[in-house]
Amino acid sequence: MSTTLRCLIVDDEPAARDFLLLRLKPHPELRVVAEAGSVSAALAHCKALRPDVIFLDINLHGADGFSLAGKLESNHQPTIVFVTADDRRGFEAYQLHAVDYLLKPYSAQRMAITAKKLLQHFAALTALTPPAPQPDSSSTPIVLVEEGKNMIEVKLSEIALIEAEASYTKLKLITGGYHLIRKSITSWLESLPTHDFCQVDRFHIVNLQHVVKFEQVSRNLSLVHLRGLSRPKELRRQGRLRLNRRLADRAK
Repeated sequence: MSTTLRCLIVDDEPAARDFLLLRLKPHPELRVVAEAGSVSAALAHCKALRPDVIFLDINLHGADGFSLAGKLESNHQPTIVFVTADDRRGFEAYQLHAVDYLLKPYSAQRMAITAKKLLQHFAALTALTPPAPQPDSSSTPIVLVEEGKNMIEVKLSEIALIEAEASYTKLKLITGGYHLIRKSITSWLESLPTHDFCQVDRFHIVNLQHVVKFEQVSRNLSLVHLRGLSRPKELRRQGRLRLNRRLADRAK
């Protein structure tokens, strides 16, 4: 099975989050897309990124990790793995249908068991769910762009980022390539589907489909990782807020 599960880590201790990241490193099928130190931050990430799995601590700055489950959207219920030093609440975790209950400190071997449980759990869900109809590739939205003396077709779904460069724009693709086009950011905004694309600042438009992970560097600076790009895009506070709002609206 080639499943990749998108994971959110929720723990108020940075050292505990780092330890969990270390334990997850040998399991690329469990890909961490965000980290949170509180219930409110976790809810924001769930709404924006819709993770498959939450690795959830119980004691979070005076809040109870169990309260997070009751606040999740009814149409998106991630699978929960509790990661805690509290050995008294396993039955409550069972009642919430948690896949596992990891007691700190846990070994690499114990994490391997958790990884196996998660993959088996999602394999069972997949077996019960009829496959979604595949889109007709002939109807995939494309854009005709002039590159040099040539007109080329670019699938909108392959564009991760549009970046202004003087009187040109650079289309950065999820394949790692790019096209340099004589077209302004304003012109792109007039022709792109607003459901999928978001202008985060004067010089950049992000494809919401390809947002992989956020990192908050400081109050005023964040990094957004986009599929296919080797380097993250820096975002100032207003750009991050704008992108978060659009991701949340898109998930509704």
